[in-house]
Amino acid sequence: MATLLDDPLMAERSLNQQIDWSELAQQLRDRALEDLVNHPQWRELKDILTSNIGKPEDKLEAIRQGTVSAILSLENGDNISENMQVLYKIDIRYGSKKNWGENIQTVKDALKALREELVKPSLNENLINAEVGEADHKLAEMLAALKEAYREVKDHLQKLKWQGRVLTFADLEIGALTALQNNPTIQLYYQQRWRSFLVDEFQDTNPIQGEILELLTQTADLTIVGDKKQSIYGFRRADIGVLINLENALLIIREMR
Repeated sequence: MATLLDDPLMAERSLNQQIDWSELAQQLRDRALEDLVNHPQWRELKDILTSNIGKPEDKLEAIRQGTVSAILSLENGDNISENMQVLYKIDIRYGSKKNWGENIQTVKDALKALREELVKPSLNENLINAEVGEADHKLAEMLAALKEAYREVKDHLQKLKWQGRVLTFADLEIGALTALQNNPTIQLYYQQRWRSFLVDEFQDTNPIQGEILELLTQTADLTIVGDKKQSIYGFRRADIGVLINLENALLIIREMR
């Protein structure tokens, strides 16, 4: 609760999100599958297994064919659980050198690497087959209770602050952001007042400060100095993601130019 109260704006945004647990599980499955089939080693092993073919009567050839079929189906997003099990159960004890020649070890090594280095770790992460379970239902109930408790505590603290005529540093940040977002006159005034910005130690910027800076610098020059490796103020809501997102935005702008 203390963490939420220290960052009330982000807490409000997070708690007000409508979560579709089934959709979230689907997103996790899609992302895990995408990571798997786009892995450089996946493509390399696929090429090996596609280009090396044994004699039709050889059992290892049947395993190779089944493996390639599962690979192609996974790349199309079809029957994920079944095809992952096919790859998980790859058996390389079969195969005759007379049916394969010198390629037999290459194929066996590729099958083993696919099973041990890609498929098993992916299944162990338990994301590619993610499903909504009992723990998710309990978490949904806990979130509802957390929202109610947060609002009661926040309202009580707000009354105390009004009575004592005090503001926290987070209140000042939120007040500044709200004024800039909701009052075009205020935003225009400060955009015209400051035409250049230099922000040092940018890795210690928090998300609210990042939004304030974005509003102030829409028509201004912005220079930032920061180092991801020196981000040590997470305890006061600093978020290295603010720096990373800005870097990515600048890269996109450069590419467009």
